[in-house]
Amino acid sequence: MGEAFSREAPTTSRSLGVDIARLFAVLVVAVLLQTTVAPFIRVLGANPDFVLIIVVCVGLLRGASWGASSASSPGALVSLILFEPLA
Repeated sequence: MGEAFSREAPTTSRSLGVDIARLFAVLVVAVLLQTTVAPFIRVLGANPDFVLIIVVCVGLLRGASWGASSASSPGALVSLILFEPLA
């Protein structure tokens, strides 16, 4: 397989910065979709959770530490925007 499909951790700080920027952009889009579009979508009687889908994908592709670190802030942000309890 090529380098594009490698699961290895980035070796340079530039590629790590690019990965973090991509993750941030994807999570911002997921939070926006979660707060604006998701309440109006019903799939088998349930609303989709876009942030959860993205965080699970990140955790599967990059490892547990990336998944865990990318889960806390967007989850709290969605709860604050939707006026839900943070517990």
